[in-house]
Amino acid sequence: MGDKNFKLKYGSVCSGVEAATVAWHDLGFEPQWFSEIEPFPSAVLQHHYPEIPNH
Repeated sequence: MGDKNFKLKYGSVCSGVEAATVAWHDLGFEPQWFSEIEPFPSAVLQHHYPEIPNH
């Protein structure tokens, strides 16, 4: 995964505050959507990732 142009797109189920997205960012992983229903984690996702839909 040393290729700087590598992009792996994924969706996240039961996303929580999505710590995995922070960890995977430098590896070229790009979230396409989240799925979280709890109010607090949903607010955190909206704050940090406003362009990523939460279904």
